[in-house]
Amino acid sequence: MNQLYATFDPPAKYMPGTGLFYARCNATVPTFGVQIGTSTFYIEPEDLLRQNVRKQDEDTGEWWCRIGVTDGYSSPWILGVTFLSNVVAVFDVGRNEMRFATRTKY
Repeated sequence: MNQLYATFDPPAKYMPGTGLFYARCNATVPTFGVQIGTSTFYIEPEDLLRQNVRKQDEDTGEWWCRIGVTDGYSSPWILGVTFLSNVVAVFDVGRNEMRFATRTKY
């Protein structure tokens, strides 16, 4: 994940006390997708840089927004709200499988 955080312009930074990474709310957001099998599902920039979750930098007073992807540091990894907001997900309990399709921007 550190590679992803570094590709924001300016780069995202870790905010102690939250345990999460934030980038300036006006940062340029990189292209980011999740590959499952042969399909890649790209995350919309507004989901990758969450404008509704802000934190003020204690040193500079600048506002920073939370990155929508968090490193869990060990498995199992979870594809949460940031991913699910960008796909149509089918939970087929009878077949014991999940299927995904790209979703158009909302």
